[in-house]
Amino acid sequence: MERDVNLNLVYIILILLVALGGTVIFYQLKYETLRSECESSLAALNETIRNLSPGQENLYENLSELNVSEKRESVLASRLEMKTRQLEDLSIEFASVQQRFFECRRDYDALNVNYTFLEDTLDRHTALVSLMQDKLEKLRSDVYAGASRDVLLDDIQQVQDVLNRLKSN
Repeated sequence: MERDVNLNLVYIILILLVALGGTVIFYQLKYETLRSECESSLAALNETIRNLSPGQENLYENLSELNVSEKRESVLASRLEMKTRQLEDLSIEFASVQQRFFECRRDYDALNVNYTFLEDTLDRHTALVSLMQDKLEKLRSDVYAGASRDVLLDDIQQVQDVLNRLKSN
């Protein structure tokens, strides 16, 4: 029996060796398949990384340009706000100057009308004063010539008429 036991032990060892060999072969095949899949995945990953690098560079450039554009926009927005405030201030000042101009224009027009009226009045008065001087000269010459009382009264009446016209103007 001893021999039988050893033979059974040999069979068991042989079965275990065959199973172990089959397992090793199975796992070696699986390892090769996994390794080739891993290498192809790693190659695809490396290719993706190589393709991604220029994209990242473009992305970083675009981000940099975007930041510069954002800063420029901010500066331009602040300048626009400042210019808008200046424009509002200038518009208010312009409205004030325009109002003052209209007031000066109104005053000028009123003064021009007064000037024209006074010039006309002065011309009339100058003409009347000249007429009065003529009448006074005639009265003086009549007085020196010894004219009659009626002639002198007529001369005085003419001077009085001119004076009344001067008062009414």
